Amino acid sequence: MSVFIDTNVLVRSIVPSSPMHEPAVRAIASVIESGEPVVLTPQVTAEFRNVVTRPLEKNGLGLSP
Repeated sequence: MSVFIDTNVLVRSIVPSSPMHEPAVRAIASVIESGEPVVLTPQVTAEFRNVVTRPLEKNGLGLSP
C-alpha cells in the first residue's frame, strides 16, 4: 500500500520550532522504515514550495527557492 504524505507534515518536518516537528519527523521516518512507497503529488510539492518560499510577513517560512 502506498502512503500519501500531506503538505502540512512536510512543512512541520522542516520547522524545528513547530510543536508538531518531532511527530512529523517520526511519522515520515516510520513510513520510510516500513518500506511502503511514499507518494507526493505535484500539488503537494507545489504547496510545499509556496509555503517555504513565501515571505515570513505573509505567513510563510521565507526560505530561498
